[in-house]
Amino acid sequence: MASPDLISRDYYIAARVALCVSVAVLSSLVLDRGWTARVCAAAMLGFWLAAAFIALRRPWNPSTVDLWFWKWGFLPSFIAAVALALALRP
Repeated sequence: MASPDLISRDYYIAARVALCVSVAVLSSLVLDRGWTARVCAAAMLGFWLAAAFIALRRPWNPSTVDLWFWKWGFLPSFIAAVALALALRP
């Protein structure tokens, strides 16, 4: 007897894409003394907290916007984090 999933299978598929995008951005962070890595870590933390909130809100019936955020939401989160970090940089 198979155990029931905690969330919809659609979230698992979207999470695979999100992880690939995250790894691609992380792998491009070289030779900047860690500034981009710290910004990326903050963006990733915010993205996964928002993704968890979305999955908890609608675990079985994700909307197309929910799945879009799970797939591609890290990139806008990263861009916003970079813009905010540059604005707050002394």
